[in-house]
Amino acid sequence: MLLILLILALTVIVLLELPGLIKNQLYREIWVFSFLFLIGTYLACAQLYQWPLPNPLAELYPLLED
Repeated sequence: MLLILLILALTVIVLLELPGLIKNQLYREIWVFSFLFLIGTYLACAQLYQWPLPNPLAELYPLLED
């Protein structure tokens, strides 16, 4: 059920945002939107299915410790 809601929400976002970008021929913005949308879709699926997510700060902690 949650997967269906996720797909529906993502579809609505694309249908609201993409036509305006295409109409105004904002191709660079379409690429950025698509890239960020794919990252957001992955993170939403990862949270929905409880996949382990890497912590980007975990690599910085050893560098910051004295």
